[in-house]
Amino acid sequence: MMKLSVIQLAQELIRINSINPKCLSDWAKLGSEKNVADWIASYLSPFGFNCEFTPAASSRPNLIVRHSSFQEQLPTVALEAHMDTVDVDTMFVDPFGGDIRQQRLYGRGACDVKGTMAAMLLAMMEWYEKAHGNFNLIFIGSMGEEAGTIGSRYLTTLKLPLQMILVAEPTLLNPVIGHKGLWRLAIETRGRSCHSSQPMDGFNALYLMIDIMCLLMSDVKPDFEGQSGNTMSLTTIHGGTAVNMVPDHCRLEIDCRFNLNTDIQRERERLFGRLKPLLDMPDDKVKLEELELRPAYLAPKKSVLLKLLHKALVHTHVPHKPLMEPWYSDAGHFGSAGYDTIIWGAGSIAQSHTSDEYVTLEQLQTAVQVLQEFLIQCDKYFLSR
Repeated sequence: MMKLSVIQLAQELIRINSINPKCLSDWAKLGSEKNVADWIASYLSPFGFNCEFTPAASSRPNLIVRHSSFQEQLPTVALEAHMDTVDVDTMFVDPFGGDIRQQRLYGRGACDVKGTMAAMLLAMMEWYEKAHGNFNLIFIGSMGEEAGTIGSRYLTTLKLPLQMILVAEPTLLNPVIGHKGLWRLAIETRGRSCHSSQPMDGFNALYLMIDIMCLLMSDVKPDFEGQSGNTMSLTTIHGGTAVNMVPDHCRLEIDCRFNLNTDIQRERERLFGRLKPLLDMPDDKVKLEELELRPAYLAPKKSVLLKLLHKALVHTHVPHKPLMEPWYSDAGHFGSAGYDTIIWGAGSIAQSHTSDEYVTLEQLQTAVQVLQEFLIQCDKYFLSR
């Protein structure tokens, strides 16, 4: 099989429907990360790579790629990228076209994060075509990043013997050394349905939810956001079944982001305490569910990975600066598990999940050059140890 360029690789990956099932609004368009994992395995196998599928959620696997020359006694560096994307309903460009216009590659996942994935795969292939031997290089394709980061969370339970993990996200080729933690909740209210012409015969679940929202907005949210950098957003609300029916159910979802200094356990106790009178109402009228609680991420103070990536960026003349970001990524789990982890990749987060998602061809090509130099720096580092 002929080796593809980084642009051709990115196009092939974009053309694969790998929408995270939890992001789908139309199940008829069902996608799966397995579609990407299957394609990568088929493409890489003739080049001497072994591809292992590790089940994480039903038929949605993580992918671990090792070269046939892998030596267990050597240190190992991982290039990691998530294989899933968000939905495509709002897109006005062909989400699976991989079209190129004005030096931009368009499609769902172009910048988040199939473009950088393509750069990682190509750099890994070219590395193994050359002389090497001081460390192992593997690729990890994680599933479920866009809804729960469940793939990376599962991978940390495997206790893979890795020294460093470079996590792909669109950072405009800047190293990201930290991001906020993630806390998501759902509150449900239960009422009693009746015809809206006789509302006194029922119990309106929406009215109870309004009381809860007022409590959150006037008391809980200001206190939580009183800590610099923290945010609490009420993001979805659903209730009722018909305009002429008193609703017996309402559900509110809340997305919180918190900085590294936040005592999130104390915040949880504070929220539960303020809602306790409502949660203690008879007949389970109010229920609180924690959907996700993910740790904030900060790179090690003496990160070897950051040092080597910095050298590669300097050598390839790429302007850059370490960044802290508000969004969440797989790095949260890898970092908390003790791995030396840095986030880095082509494209801008401003283009992520957009209706015309794209990455510039220049960013993709530069990403390959940086990764090639990064691997050279890794080899020098492990040779000197």
